[in-house]
Amino acid sequence: MLVTVLVVLRWVARAMADALQRGKTTESARFWTGQAINLGFARLLLLGFLSIWFDDPTRP
Repeated sequence: MLVTVLVVLRWVARAMADALQRGKTTESARFWTGQAINLGFARLLLLGFLSIWFDDPTRP
């Protein structure tokens, strides 16, 4: 479920970024914006998996 939600949100974020940048920026800027979006969602996915494995971070 987590993966599906994040994939859909990533797709929406990429579509919105492309729509906002269309015709206004260089191809390089569009590439790096996409990379930043992908990296952000990869971090969210990692945090989501870690929260599943370590459900109580205060426990030693």
